[in-house]
Amino acid sequence: MNKKKSITIIILVVVIIAVISYFILNTSKETTYESIIKENLDGATLDSMVIKDYANSEISNHFLTDEKELIQQIIDDPAGMNIKETDKNPRYEYSVDIFTDKGQFNIAVGSDNILYIYGSHTPSQAYTIEGSNLLLLTIKDILASNSSN
Repeated sequence: MNKKKSITIIILVVVIIAVISYFILNTSKETTYESIIKENLDGATLDSMVIKDYANSEISNHFLTDEKELIQQIIDDPAGMNIKETDKNPRYEYSVDIFTDKGQFNIAVGSDNILYIYGSHTPSQAYTIEGSNLLLLTIKDILASNSSN
């Protein structure tokens, strides 16, 4: 009987440690779009932005702007999006290149709720978007609003 208690206690401790480890590893990879963008901006001044639509990939279909309000919209509108590191690669629908006085960074996103960010100041990383893909909605809104320009 005493041996059964010891085995039960050992199994219980192992399960508790495994569950705690899982949650620690899982939650440490969660962040927000805003924090990743701030890390990439690193206090830089926004210069310009290019949005590439992979469905219409000809250069003449790229949207280039130096309007700070539009660039800021790409940064601010999806700011509250929760994201989590992943090993998956996104199915690129759009990419956004943001140029600053300190360098540039790129955000690639698609409707599969995965985005990929790489830049001058941070390592490349893919993220799963948890909830609404506000970045994709913002990109489509900007392109629709400026399609006649």
